[in-house]
Amino acid sequence: MSDDRSPNALTRMMNLEDARKHLRLHSNSYSRMGMVLGLVGILAWEDWLTLLGENWSCCDNIRTYRKALRSRLGVRGPLRAMMTAKENAAYDELPDLLTCYRGCDSSITLGASWTLDWDVANSFPFTKRYMVPSPVVVTGTVKKNRVLSLKLDRDEAEIISFSVRKTDVQPADKSRADEIHRLRHTALMNEVKVEMQKSQSGSEANEKLGLALNRVNDTLISSEPEHLGFNPALGQAKYGPNPT
Repeated sequence: MSDDRSPNALTRMMNLEDARKHLRLHSNSYSRMGMVLGLVGILAWEDWLTLLGENWSCCDNIRTYRKALRSRLGVRGPLRAMMTAKENAAYDELPDLLTCYRGCDSSITLGASWTLDWDVANSFPFTKRYMVPSPVVVTGTVKKNRVLSLKLDRDEAEIISFSVRKTDVQPADKSRADEIHRLRHTALMNEVKVEMQKSQSGSEANEKLGLALNRVNDTLISSEPEHLGFNPALGQAKYGPNPT
């Protein structure tokens, strides 16, 4: 297709690479989800799901589009095209019934984004970017076939579902969140050092360096250091059980 730089010039079919370029040129973390939704019918359906999955973790206002997303995506999973090969494999390992968590303000306990890691949820409402006046951790359960997607790109063990049944709401733990943020920051800075050492070896290394730096600067909301890892089949961090 031709190089049309207008963000509104979307009246003809677009391929996935063109759509990726369009988002890079014309969107930010707050406008991106609306723009992705605007590409429904312009991209082939599987390509649109891939684009949505690639950009889900980069959007800051998903709750604004919750009804529109539910209307487009439905409630039954999995939506394989939203996930990478690694995420699809991890999804297949999940148990049939999941316990999940959501960190948020006490006034907005419903949402599409949940996590399998209590520490991720607990840390989320204390970050600079998402700090809320009344931070809570919501606990819920959901059947695996009602999980649309599992996202691992930010090491948050995030699941996307419109069918979570709330079972508990408790105040979030600020001291625990601070501890996890310190661990996360250390791990991410070590990652940056490694990527900086590789940065002279080509564009791929430079891209990884940029991603690592972005994650350090992006409020450290992931739960655990990379070297500790997360076991999606168990639904808990490897360094110990989720706090009660």
